[in-house]
Amino acid sequence: MAQLARAAASDPDFKAFARRLATLEGIEAFVRSHYAYRDEHEEIVRDPRFMLGDMGRIDEGGRVVGLEGDCDDVATFYAACAVAIGKAARFVAIRYTPGNPNFEHVFAEAYDGGKWNILDATVPAGTPMKWIESMIEDV
Repeated sequence: MAQLARAAASDPDFKAFARRLATLEGIEAFVRSHYAYRDEHEEIVRDPRFMLGDMGRIDEGGRVVGLEGDCDDVATFYAACAVAIGKAARFVAIRYTPGNPNFEHVFAEAYDGGKWNILDATVPAGTPMKWIESMIEDV
């Protein structure tokens, strides 16, 4: 995920897109207005550049597609945008169910204003994140 985010953030076209959003608030507003959760039967992390390029296509139901993916896809997109505008970013994988040995969710955080800010369009804005174990990977 970190490698995909770094590659997208260094791509001139993706970087130009992210810089038009300008701030973490701009990134958050864009993602929340265009993101659609898409469950995956097999785990494949989508490249942020692919997600951006896939926007606007018409799906089999005749709907216009937005940014589609599950939690790791949108976290990678967020992290790429944050890095492209010059913010430090990281992934936080969490386990919140006692007895489940697997990490169950991942979200991005970006450092701004002297703190780490959660970026996660899979939950309503402002949702408190709680977990019993976490793992952090810097982008």
